[in-house]
Amino acid sequence: MPKLGLPASLTGLLVPFLTVVAFAVSYNRRREKNYLIRVMLAFFALALLAVFFREALSSLYDTRCRSRGSSCGCRSYTPSTCPLEKTSCTRC
Repeated sequence: MPKLGLPASLTGLLVPFLTVVAFAVSYNRRREKNYLIRVMLAFFALALLAVFFREALSSLYDTRCRSRGSSCGCRSYTPSTCPLEKTSCTRC
């Protein structure tokens, strides 16, 4: 599964810009009912919550494949079950 998200440099630029845009929209529409904006915000919040749980559950047991086993950690996985290492360990 591909990782979602933006590079940190792009996020660092987008967050302040989108914060200013959101403030301007909020200020200009402060006397309106804003039902469409509320529905869109609720939809995006639920979509992001779904993405969060999908990412969290997909890596629930992914502790870099070294959670149990020998001191080097290589006996706790097989190449077929470890998503990070496709070859067997040569340290043991």
